[in-house]
Amino acid sequence: MSFAFFGMNEGNVNWYLFNTIFILFVIVLAIIAEKSKRGFLVGTVLTSMTMSDEEKWKKVNRFRSTIAYILFIPLLIINTIFYFIDKEKKYGPIIASVIAVAVLVDFLIVTIYVDILERKWLLEQKRKGIQFPNLKAYFQMCLKEDFI
Repeated sequence: MSFAFFGMNEGNVNWYLFNTIFILFVIVLAIIAEKSKRGFLVGTVLTSMTMSDEEKWKKVNRFRSTIAYILFIPLLIINTIFYFIDKEKKYGPIIASVIAVAVLVDFLIVTIYVDILERKWLLEQKRKGIQFPNLKAYFQMCLKEDFI
């Protein structure tokens, strides 16, 4: 029996279906993160800064979701187009590789953004007279907030 009808290559892997499921999973996570409340188990970026301030939590998760939409919705469209025009089904693994790179780019962009926000936040705390001589004092201050 031929698996060509289902878009499978010689290795019996339907790369286009795998890519579609993975991309939709990332997009659904982005939607959930964008609408999530501040907490320990939900959201995409759990740092002391985001956990201590509701506004920063929303801002970071909104940014994370926007980056995910910008990266993964076009990849979903490209994956769908190639599914229909690629008769030999040989570009599925290449698109999967591009998706893997997009995941890394997503994490890198969000990490840099959070680092910049956290540095600004620490400067604000320093201007208010709150000093953090070590990380222990920093985390203790964050744990005194109302999110526990």
